[in-house]
Amino acid sequence: MPKLWKLDDYDDCLQSPGPEEPPGVYCANTVVIRPDNRSELWRLIEEFSNDHKRNFNHAVLKRGVCIQRCQKTVESLSPAVRNALLVDKFAINRTYKFDETIFENSAADRAMYEDMVEICINKELNDTYGLMAYTEVQSCDKSSMEMNIDTLDQSFLIILCLLISFVILSSWYDSSINYKRIPDHYKHSLDSKRKMVWVAFSLQRNWYRLTSRSSNEMNKTLRFFQAFRFLTMTLVIFGHAVLLLTVSPTTHPEKMEKLMHDVGSMILTNGTQITQTFLAMSGTLLAIQFLNFSEQRKGRVGYLYMVIAIVIRWVR
Repeated sequence: MPKLWKLDDYDDCLQSPGPEEPPGVYCANTVVIRPDNRSELWRLIEEFSNDHKRNFNHAVLKRGVCIQRCQKTVESLSPAVRNALLVDKFAINRTYKFDETIFENSAADRAMYEDMVEICINKELNDTYGLMAYTEVQSCDKSSMEMNIDTLDQSFLIILCLLISFVILSSWYDSSINYKRIPDHYKHSLDSKRKMVWVAFSLQRNWYRLTSRSSNEMNKTLRFFQAFRFLTMTLVIFGHAVLLLTVSPTTHPEKMEKLMHDVGSMILTNGTQITQTFLAMSGTLLAIQFLNFSEQRKGRVGYLYMVIAIVIRWVR
């Protein structure tokens, strides 16, 4: 079967060309093989891909094409051969591409390069496997492109600078109110809510809170949750490490597919079941917190509490 992923060298394609040469262009493309029931290979691809829970869809391929290389291939073909290698779009009943709006200039890139890329890819598919495919350009990178900072980038930089400023100012304020120069000043609560707000981003105070153990009786009672957290995190990290070290979906997808047919590896790679413990623990702790709060208020808890609890959790 054709490789699911096949990518030209990105860096070589976009390396700075000479002053008189056109800029390098590298396009990421989605390739959908055209059904052909006369082909035994196509029937195999269709049957294999129908087991979508354990196998990849081998009818949809990803190709990274360097336009300069592709252009040379197309120029070596006669006009009749080029027309024969073009495939009109046919009905595709599976999701095969990203939302076009997330790529800038995708429509212009498609109009400029799509036919050339399709001829290039179909020549290889037809010569090697006797198959034809519809190709759609998703996005193109050009060596002449400049990095543009948009509104989202600016917002991120502003928020990052604000957070760094808050940490510096809060840490300075926390040190400045230590009039008696007590070494463990940051370990003690302050005498007013205003001061507590000002030291909310204090580096030394928050580091102490993160690394110290609470003397609260409830925390001691629920200490066994740490064991569940440790075991779950170990499984999550181990699962990702094993997948990254032994399997690469882009270069060896068949190994991933074999793993999904083995019961033992299926349990490890099916992270949904493992991470459910996080949701269970979070729900349990939230319920305990709510019951404690309700007991303190003698059952008088309004809907506003739920809104505040959700907002606080979101901020955290």
